[in-house]
Amino acid sequence: MRPMKSLVLSVISFSMMITPAYASVPGVDHTMKEAATKGIVSASHPLAAEAGRKILEQGGNAIDASAAIQSFLNVTEPMMSGIGGGGFMMIYMKERRKLINPEKATAVVK
Repeated sequence: MRPMKSLVLSVISFSMMITPAYASVPGVDHTMKEAATKGIVSASHPLAAEAGRKILEQGGNAIDASAAIQSFLNVTEPMMSGIGGGGFMMIYMKERRKLINPEKATAVVK
């Protein structure tokens, strides 16, 4: 009985581990044969993500796409972002092999 119980628990554990790998992801086209090699976009609103995707598709870089995404988020989710908000950005400049932080959120002093 004990070996059978161990086998059953092993099979259940294994199936629980591999299930997420086969789960469907909303918005992903299952006909895609290869991974994202030209960029990937993620945003809290689908219209913002689409704007970023189009910028990359037209030859823009990640900074261009992030500006488009933020512009759309200011319209689609004005209560979550906008003028006066802080933010963080890290940019890796491949040609110079340098990481820069152009913007940092600061605390308001009263």
